[in-house]
Amino acid sequence: MSKLHDPDAVSNLKGLIGDEKFSIILSSSRASLESIVTELKNAYQEQDHETMRRAVHSIKSSVGNYGAIKVSQKAEELELRYKDNLLDQAETEIPEIEAMVQQVLAELDEYL
Repeated sequence: MSKLHDPDAVSNLKGLIGDEKFSIILSSSRASLESIVTELKNAYQEQDHETMRRAVHSIKSSVGNYGAIKVSQKAEELELRYKDNLLDQAETEIPEIEAMVQQVLAELDEYL
């Protein structure tokens, strides 16, 4: 399985902010992303389209910091769909983006 994050992007980020701050930010990002995915799933259950849109927007931004372009692009696609209330595929899209986020988080664990 190919990596979803870009190791060079992570190295550049670490170089800019230092190892200690990077570890703190990565730990915070991990907790935040897990919370956002839960929020997305709950919003889907409640048919709260605006919260769904905001959640995938947050995913897009968060994973982008680690060079996870494929995940960021998928989240952007969902953001546009949910903005237009196109939820016909949300039941399968949400588990897909969740799995992608979990893969990125597992990959990033090697930096902690």
